[in-house]
Amino acid sequence: MDGVGGTGDEALLPEETGSSAGVLPDEAVHSMLLVISVFELAASSTLCAERGCSGFHGFAVSISCISIVATSLLILAARPGAAAATLSPFLPAISLFLFFWWLVGTFLLTFVEPFETLSNGYFSAWAALYLSARAARIHSVYIVDAWRRVSFAASSAAGYHLMLGCASGVVLLQAAVAQGMDYHPGWPATWAVAVAVVSMGTSFAVVLAYDALEPNLRAVAWFLGIWWLQGLIITFVPSHFSYTTNGFVSTWASLTLASLILAETIRGRPASEPLPTQDTGYVLEGGGAGGGGGGGGAGGG
Repeated sequence: MDGVGGTGDEALLPEETGSSAGVLPDEAVHSMLLVISVFELAASSTLCAERGCSGFHGFAVSISCISIVATSLLILAARPGAAAATLSPFLPAISLFLFFWWLVGTFLLTFVEPFETLSNGYFSAWAALYLSARAARIHSVYIVDAWRRVSFAASSAAGYHLMLGCASGVVLLQAAVAQGMDYHPGWPATWAVAVAVVSMGTSFAVVLAYDALEPNLRAVAWFLGIWWLQGLIITFVPSHFSYTTNGFVSTWASLTLASLILAETIRGRPASEPLPTQDTGYVLEGGGAGGGGGGGGAGGG
């Protein structure tokens, strides 16, 4: 299996290499993902017992069960023995599968149902998505590269705008789901879509054309601050959108980010100074259970 450590100097940047042992050992990531998958299974099974296992309730159970099986394979591959030698070539594929499995699962379970509000199932789904991403960064060069690119963009001058665009995207997703699920969605979800689209368009325009828009960043900052201040009204009106945790939290997160951009502008500093990056990547494992050691070697090079 090819490793990041052998791809050139680019792979030796300190913020992108080194075993995860300095922060969280690889085995701990796998074990935590297994535990969280069991938590999700417990939450979804309880829901099935109370309301039946049809539709998304049954899907929540299947998400957890498949994750438990796949994560168990990652754990077996990290232990000495015949299983490790057999499973090592498949580690990138298994870790990528887990990441995309939880990406789809978390979207459906927390944006649609049954865990769209605060619950053990809600937190377990998001924790599983995070841990599956960590596992994929251990084993897959594609995730390492994607994470490097995202980290670079987030630490650039337009970092806050990138974050605001992503938060606005969450608002848009939840509002669109609310529109599709409600027979009579009303104006809050419609207005949430409009607010999110305008914010996303503005924020990503700054990210993509920062130098060209730099003379107008003060006006952009004031616009975004006022735009999200009035947009906050959607959280005060009872609706499917404001009822969901993703919709409520992402709306407040967007207002907070817009306020940070405006505050920095008023203070006379760039609207988005470079942001500090922490734990932005792992060295790709050199092969099976020996990956952690390979990471240390790459870092030392």
